[in-house]
Amino acid sequence: AVTPVVTMQPAVPSPGETHAGAGSGRMALPFHLRFPRGPAAGSLLHDVLERWDHEGDRRQRAESLVRAHGFARAGDDERIDLDALLAWLARVRETPIAPLVPAGTDEAPPTLASLVLHAEVEFAMPLRGGDSTALDAVLRRHGYLGEPLGAQRWQGLLKGFMDVVFAWRGRYVVLDYKSNHLGDEASCYAGESLRAAMRAHRYELQL
Repeated sequence: AVTPVVTMQPAVPSPGETHAGAGSGRMALPFHLRFPRGPAAGSLLHDVLERWDHEGDRRQRAESLVRAHGFARAGDDERIDLDALLAWLARVRETPIAPLVPAGTDEAPPTLASLVLHAEVEFAMPLRGGDSTALDAVLRRHGYLGEPLGAQRWQGLLKGFMDVVFAWRGRYVVLDYKSNHLGDEASCYAGESLRAAMRAHRYELQL
């Protein structure tokens, strides 16, 4: 069996880290809320997390990735503080993955740091006349209520990579990182705001 899990950035502010207040400027926001936006920034986060446990100096590795993704020469609004980046992602890795434990129990959920992670796992899935309408009906039965996919049929081979796969209690868990900017408040990354973003982008199709 496979359990899907999605995490989104910004996440996990450090204790006491709060919004700086309206009108104070973006640079006054906590690091995780003023992190650069866009595909390049998202790819940088993925790459740093993917290589987190590789051999060698983690900070040097992150610095090389920052340069590779074009942020070493960025302006003040997009210049990346390496120490803040690594501290933030370390907190992400120590954040309990709550959906893996039934609500109302005293059991502590696992964290990324406590698990054996397999990054960028390749998959290939044959499509033999797949029907988007039938897929949409299945997704809706399981509570995914995004915009209809539209009638289409698929033929061929679907290929891709899963951000992270790990084993948990006899199940394989697929975890997908997201780096969408949803707002400048921590509340934008939880509850209905987070669910609305998931529905709008039909992210359940990835899982």
